[in-house]
Parts: sequence; structure tokens; C-alpha cells
Amino acid sequence: MTRTWTRWIPCRRLAWVAWLAAGVGLVVGGGVGSARAELTVSAPLDVQASPGTSDPVNFFDVILSADPSGPAFEVNGFTVDVSISDLAGVVFTRATNETSTTYLFDGVNASPIDFNLFDSDTRITFFALGDSAADVRQVQPGQSFGLGRVYFNVAANAPESPAIPLVLSQALTEILDSSATGFTITLVDGSLRIEATPLDAIPEPTTWALTATLLGLVGGGVVRCRRHIRAA
Repeated sequence: MTRTWTRWIPCRRLAWVAWLAAGVGLVVGGGVGSARAELTVSAPLDVQASPGTSDPVNFFDVILSADPSGPAFEVNGFTVDVSISDLAGVVFTRATNETSTTYLFDGVNASPIDFNLFDSDTRITFFALGDSAADVRQVQPGQSFGLGRVYFNVAANAPESPAIPLVLSQALTEILDSSATGFTITLVDGSLRIEATPLDAIPEPTTWALTATLLGLVGGGVVRCRRHIRAA
């Protein structure tokens, strides 16, 4: 049976404002009156790629981390939305659970990670949900888990760029408990760097000339050797 959930975050935010207006402290993530989020979703800060490269060579992981001094959490589902400028020459292709850090629902009964592509493939949303409300991942203080690995292609004519933002959507990225309520989270955007093939990886003209000379000498030696043998 497929489970669905409703996004309650906007309502929670309105209620939060009302409580503040009334001068009443709000309990968030087990702390009274605390504005600090104990869960962080982050994209990597320096993904490197070259023009003309593609999936499966190009990828990055999105990570969920819990504050070492915060409480434990029971996570039942997540949605991550990440985008990149359409001027970068980069398009997303897919998302999987093959993260370097242990995947959040590894060993948990959950739906396979799924994804959708938007805005000419410059935006990707990926998500997963526990099979039931009891299928949760216990996230202890200080622990980190992978939410998904995002693959991408870089156009052959993509301009070189030192830092193209990988933007996590505040409105669409959420971590859910078993009642489909979103936890308060902090988002940390990443960046992607496009660089041409390093010059030291391309042989210089003198190197090509030396290589050709050596090949000529070797080839001449083989011919002379064969002629010598035939003459004998």
C-alpha cells in the first residue's frame, strides 16, 4: 500500500507567528524557545567537473546531519529539492541512494528513492518515505546520513566557473517524522566548479616531437633487424 503525506509546514509557521505574537514560547525539537535547528541538510561546497563530462562520472551527495548537542530524531521521510543556474551548462540526470555516507533508510522498510526533474533539468526533487509510520530511522546526536546522490551532465561548451551555487529549496526540502510533520531544519547550499582539463595533462609540442623521434628510432631498428635476419 502506498503511503502519502500532507505538507503541514506552512500552517505550523503561521501558528508559530501567532504564538510569538501572544508572547508564548514555542517548543521546537525538544527545546523551549530555541530558534536553533538541530538537523542540517547540506550540499557539498566544492563539486568539480569538466566540460563534456557526464553521468555516471559527475555526481554529488546531499547529507543529513544532527547537532551533537541536540536531541535524537525519528525520521520517517524526506524530500530534497536542489537547483542550479540554467546558464551553467549543467543538467541533472537522476538521484539514487548510493551515497558515500550510509543512506538514511538503509536497513529500513521504505519506498525506493524517487525523483522528478524540472526547469529543463536544472532542478531535481528526490524523496523517500517509510513503508509505515513505524518504519523510521533513529538519528542520534552527531550522526550523519546520506539522503541521495545526484548525477549530472556538463555541456561541452559550458563556461568555466569557480563557484556555481547548488541551491536547496527552503520551501520544498523537508525532513518528516512519523506523523508527516516537518522538523525545523537548516539548509546549507553547495557549489559546483567547472574547470577545463588541466594544462599539465596535455602533452607539450616538445613532448610530442620527442615521442615521434623515439618511435622513429624504434621502428628503424626493427626494420634493420628484419633486413639483417633476411640477409643472413
